[in-house]
Amino acid sequence: MAQVTLTVNGRNYEVACGDGEEERIRSLSREIDARVRAMAEAVGQVGEARLLLMTSLIMADEMKEMSAGGGGNGTANGTTVNEEELNERENAIAAEEKRLSEMVVQLDSYAERLETIAERLVQA
Repeated sequence: MAQVTLTVNGRNYEVACGDGEEERIRSLSREIDARVRAMAEAVGQVGEARLLLMTSLIMADEMKEMSAGGGGNGTANGTTVNEEELNERENAIAAEEKRLSEMVVQLDSYAERLETIAERLVQA
């Protein structure tokens, strides 16, 4: 299993991924970073976990709309999409949602650890 360092909102996170998936994970991380930064600009620095959650919810909503076909008319860019293609897209979206969800859980765990460390430093 490979290990990659991802930077989101100026923080580095070590994440495990499948061998050969490193660049894909880095690319996804860059997209998440851009969206988290945009969210931070819009709402301010409300805490890492909350920024990640809000960004994840927006991305999940976008994926849900995409899987619904933008209105459920069975077309994409004017081209008819068959049921098999829709199933493949839904499976791909579900896999991405799962991957993002796992990343959020891992990032939240890191945030909790950092908060614990920060509390200990303040008490020291």
